[in-house]
Amino acid sequence: MHKTVKSFIVISIITLIAACSTKVERHNFPDLTYTHLQRVDLDVAAIEVLQAYQPPLQHPNIEHETPISMLGTTATWAKDVFKSVGHSGTAKIIISEASIIEEPLSNNASITSTFTTEQSEKYISQLTVEIRIEDAFGGSASSNATVSRSITVPEDISLTDRERVWFDLIEDTVNDMNLKIRDGISKYLKDYLR
Repeated sequence: MHKTVKSFIVISIITLIAACSTKVERHNFPDLTYTHLQRVDLDVAAIEVLQAYQPPLQHPNIEHETPISMLGTTATWAKDVFKSVGHSGTAKIIISEASIIEEPLSNNASITSTFTTEQSEKYISQLTVEIRIEDAFGGSASSNATVSRSITVPEDISLTDRERVWFDLIEDTVNDMNLKIRDGISKYLKDYLR
């Protein structure tokens, strides 16, 4: 009997250790690229992409938890889309905001809420990009754009599905930026387009 108790304790400890060491499986998502988009040829000798945004790494910001980085993805977009085709001058593409905020939603406390799946969190992305051009003759021009999106998720969402929501939110936000910044470029940077 004493031996049975010892065996039970040993098995319990092994089970507990195994449970503690089990890792949450995370889904691998591809890095996004933008070489398929129409290029923007700038009449400058060099282009710098500056990732000026500093993620706070704490809630309500959750961009450090997403399967891909919105800041890094925006930098990839800038490098894939903008090309220098001139002999002088510089263009700086500055990413000053690339945040995703998690906002908890109030749940309905009524009896009917027991039988329904409610939305529990809202995710809000915000992306701000500025393009500054300085030419060799002292001339300069700039254009900036800010885009934002939001989406809610249900209370019973799995980690994999939540990560898919974040991935899609980042992809959609960067695609919105691509469209909006091109509009500004055609208005404010047209003298520097080739």
